[in-house]
Amino acid sequence: MKYLAPAKINLGLYLTDKRPNGYHELASIFLPIGLYDDLDITPCKNTNDLDVITSGPFAFNVEKTKNTVYKAYVAIKEHCKLDYGFKVEIKKNIPFQAGLGGGSSDAASFILACNELLSLKLDQKEMEQIGLGVGADVPFFLKKKPCYVEGIGEILSPFDVFKDYWVVVAKPLAGLDTGKVYSNITLNLTLKSLNAKRKEHLRSLTFQGLKDAGELVGLSNDLEGPSVRMVPQILEVKHFLDKASPLVCMMSGS
Repeated sequence: MKYLAPAKINLGLYLTDKRPNGYHELASIFLPIGLYDDLDITPCKNTNDLDVITSGPFAFNVEKTKNTVYKAYVAIKEHCKLDYGFKVEIKKNIPFQAGLGGGSSDAASFILACNELLSLKLDQKEMEQIGLGVGADVPFFLKKKPCYVEGIGEILSPFDVFKDYWVVVAKPLAGLDTGKVYSNITLNLTLKSLNAKRKEHLRSLTFQGLKDAGELVGLSNDLEGPSVRMVPQILEVKHFLDKASPLVCMMSGS
C-alpha cells in the first residue's frame, strides 16, 4: 500500500518553560503542507523484522535502529504483540534536518498503515501514545490536521484553516540537529513573560482559522536565533526570500 507523509511548517514558535528533564515546553501552530515523502508499505508474514529501503533526492544513510519508521515498528510490535514483518520503501522528498518533520511524518504514516493493513483497531489515543514514544511531533502527524500545539508537542488542538496560502520552502545545504539547537537556548524570565502573551495571540489565530492574513505578520520562531548562529546561511536564505515581499518569512522547526 502506498502512503503520503506530509511535511509541516511552524507558524510561530515560542518557548514557555523548561521541564526538570531538560525538555522545553512550547506554543506553536503546526501546519501540514503539500510536500510529501512517498511510502510503499508491504506486510511480510515470512519475517519478523523490518526492511527499510530509501531513495529520492533527500535519501540518506542512517543506522537502522535510529530510523523513525523502525522505532515505530518496534513500538507497535511491543504494544500489539505483532508477529509480522514489513518491507518499507521510502522516497525521501522532504529534506532532513530542516524543521519540516519528515522523519516524524514517516513514522506516523507507518503507524496508520499498520493499523489499517493488519486491522489492529487501535484508536486515535492509542496511536498517539505509541507515536509520542517515537518522537514528539509524531502525534501531530497522526491527527492529519492543522493544530495549535503546546507542551513538548503532545498537547494538540486541531483546527480548520479558512484561507488558502502559498508557501515557499527553502533550506541551506547544511542541516541542524534539534537537540543541539535547544541546548543553545537561554530561557529567562523576560522571555517567558513575553511568550505568555505571544502564546495567546497564536491561540486566537487558530480560533479564526487563519483567515486574517494580516495577523500572521510579526510571527517568529524562538529557535531561529541559535539556529542562525550555528548555520549563518539560514539568514542568507531569509534575506533572499524577503526580496519577494512575502506576508511573513521565518524559520520552521520545532
